[in-house]
Amino acid sequence: MKKPISILSFLLCISLVIFAQNIPNADMEDWQELSQDKVAPIGWITTNQTSNNFTRTFINQSTNSYSGDYAMQMVNHIVGNGACYSSSLRLGIFDASVPDSEGVTFSQRPSGMSFYYTFHGHYAFDSAFVGTPILGNAKIQLKKWDDSTNDYIIVGEGIKYFSKDDNTSEFEYAEVDIEYYSDEAPELLEILFKNPCDNDTLSEFTIDFVGLRGLNPTNLEETSPLSEIIVFPNPAQDILNFESVLENGKNILIQVFDIQGRLMNQFDFSGNQQRVDVSKWSDGMYFYQIINEGEKIKNGKVSILR
Repeated sequence: MKKPISILSFLLCISLVIFAQNIPNADMEDWQELSQDKVAPIGWITTNQTSNNFTRTFINQSTNSYSGDYAMQMVNHIVGNGACYSSSLRLGIFDASVPDSEGVTFSQRPSGMSFYYTFHGHYAFDSAFVGTPILGNAKIQLKKWDDSTNDYIIVGEGIKYFSKDDNTSEFEYAEVDIEYYSDEAPELLEILFKNPCDNDTLSEFTIDFVGLRGLNPTNLEETSPLSEIIVFPNPAQDILNFESVLENGKNILIQVFDIQGRLMNQFDFSGNQQRVDVSKWSDGMYFYQIINEGEKIKNGKVSILR
């Protein structure tokens, strides 16, 4: 059930819209169909895609949303022998060949993450660690590639846990603060939401309107023409236009990906308008990102429909 929006909530909502532009499908409005009548929010990796329990549905497209038409609902499954299968949502594009891959390219340093949620769950206990609760959680990590270890290292991270004390059937606002371990700029943003596996009762965890806190959209608009690049028509048929009403920028790169994360086109944006031939592209949803001097400033989505 949506709550009435006060003036304060409206202003907060506007701020979150700006911050959410860094997260693909942050409002959980765009979904893709999977096999066996399952679905998943585009731009996110879910247990519906990664679980071997193909007959079970872990992620639902909920019409009980805070904003827009849909929210993402995680549910767990309890089987007859007392085992419980948990559910999760991770930022990224699912790749069946690398099912554990996640995250998106990101180089800013937000102070935290925010989102709206409903929750119904309890403590659950891991038999290997008696007395240790397994809780629902929301986690954000910013990482950077380290050549010495040939792996990503954590630049900053934050986590918030959820238990029966957080149970709510109405949407509540939540924040996760980020603790930074170095002054380096990150290269990868990872976000994880996990529904606890409660061995006694069914647990549900619904997420909507995910955003990043502590970014300064005003400064970005003052220093970059990227925020004024518009994409049209949407949906497109044969031609997709990228157009700017401001002065030409330097070192601006635009990339377009399909929902599988495959690069469809990339080009240097050096004029006021760039036309992209999409006549041979399949119908569906596509994502674009705009990069200025190696830093991603803006992303968005367009669809091809004939």
